[in-house]
Amino acid sequence: MADVRVSRAQVESGQLPRICMCCGAPATVYKEHKFNYQPTWMIVCQLLVPAIIRWILASRKVIAKAPLCPSHAHRLRLPYYMQLALLAVLLLLLLICIVAISLNAMESIGIVLAIFLLLILPAGIIGVIVVQVLTPRAVVIDPKFIEFTHVAPAFASALGQRSSPAAAGYGSFGGAAAMPGQW
Repeated sequence: MADVRVSRAQVESGQLPRICMCCGAPATVYKEHKFNYQPTWMIVCQLLVPAIIRWILASRKVIAKAPLCPSHAHRLRLPYYMQLALLAVLLLLLLICIVAISLNAMESIGIVLAIFLLLILPAGIIGVIVVQVLTPRAVVIDPKFIEFTHVAPAFASALGQRSSPAAAGYGSFGGAAAMPGQW
């Protein structure tokens, strides 16, 4: 996967190439998506950092019409859907606990809680984190440019950038080398 820097004006005006951000296939769908500031450290530390601090840090956002192929039309929302599913499982467990307590079936609830806390919850949290890390997202949101990570190499090539500008220091944008301070 690749990292790319794109001018904010190009992102906000919908002038991204007709290449799927996720796989590099021809894009047939442009989905309006709100990209929040979401560096990897914030994803990994989401269990340790209180939600209010993450909300303040993630207040930087940009709305873009993301070019996607039909098979990835909902890919950018997958982490959100997974979080909702995990929340639904948690609410279902709460309902099971309430029913078990009302029926005086405390030994049954202990087994259900143990299975949930030892297997389902950690697997769900790890799954959400992995999907968030592997989904195209904005890791830098600046007044002049947006840096996306985990986009398809073909998408980066269509923008005229190397597949991994992070490895080279900075990529090129529009054919010209992008150096710090030029943005």
